[in-house]
Amino acid sequence: MRKLIILLVLMISLMSGCMVSSNDGITNDTAPNTDEILAMEDNDMYDALITRFMDAEPNTLNQKQLTVAALITFDAEMMNGGLCQFFVNDYNGYAQYIRDALGEVGAVEMQKHYSTFVNQNEIDVTKMNSFRIVSIQDYLKQYERFPYESFDTTFSEIYQNEDLSELLLAYVRLHGDEILN
Repeated sequence: MRKLIILLVLMISLMSGCMVSSNDGITNDTAPNTDEILAMEDNDMYDALITRFMDAEPNTLNQKQLTVAALITFDAEMMNGGLCQFFVNDYNGYAQYIRDALGEVGAVEMQKHYSTFVNQNEIDVTKMNSFRIVSIQDYLKQYERFPYESFDTTFSEIYQNEDLSELLLAYVRLHGDEILN
């Protein structure tokens, strides 16, 4: 059933030209400043972080910004379609930063789970070209390569105790000036 749902989401995404930037229509003149973002309620702050970091290029970010950008993307992909989707959509190359970023925000169990999966399956997260797809059939082949469903199930269980979005917001509130300036 999960495969069918993933297939339907992927098909709709591919047919609708899913590569829409979360920054569309937002200019620096309308973007909230650091103090405004830090004063926001959690949901609004998270949305502001998505707007600011979702499509960021890793080589333009300092280390704390990279942590936020990588985890914003990881969290969104995990909640939408799981680890396979994250790997397939990792055009910015964030997969190589996830392990350290999870540790940086205190998601220790998630960090162990991600590291174990990558190590056991001998995935070189610095070279993700083998995960690129152009069709639904390509995605299904990717999904069959590794035990993603098992990873995603355990990830969801860990998320109950290590809510990644909450950890990320706490991290941003703690290091706001370094991240948002």
